[in-house]
Amino acid sequence: MGTKKSGGIKRHVVTCTAGLLLAILGTTAEVHDAKAAVLLLDGTQPLPLVRLVADSAYVGANVQAAAARHSLDLQIVTKEEGAKGFVALPVRWCVEATFGILTNFHRRLARNWEQSLAAAQDAVWVANARRTLRAVTRKA
Repeated sequence: MGTKKSGGIKRHVVTCTAGLLLAILGTTAEVHDAKAAVLLLDGTQPLPLVRLVADSAYVGANVQAAAARHSLDLQIVTKEEGAKGFVALPVRWCVEATFGILTNFHRRLARNWEQSLAAAQDAVWVANARRTLRAVTRKA
């Protein structure tokens, strides 16, 4: 059948464990996460990473191959069998925390107001820059 036609977007990001943004890719909502991961890894500059931690939506031979092309060790984190509802997964929660913090710094990210995917990506970069500058200039 046909694909889902929705006006939504997905933001796929790579962050460090401190939650700072390293790479972002905005896609339309119908793009599968595994396909977006390959586009994200192949479309960015070499990342200063050794290991990449992702959730089970990023499983696949194409994602493994993209990680191998960039000399990254891909670790897929999944919920324990029998776990119901929300479970905070080790290291994986850093991405969710990053989205929460960036949304607090830049409330515009709570909804997609942008007219293009590039503008949506830029809005996330602006929020990340504000967050980073605030952290650097904060007095101890």
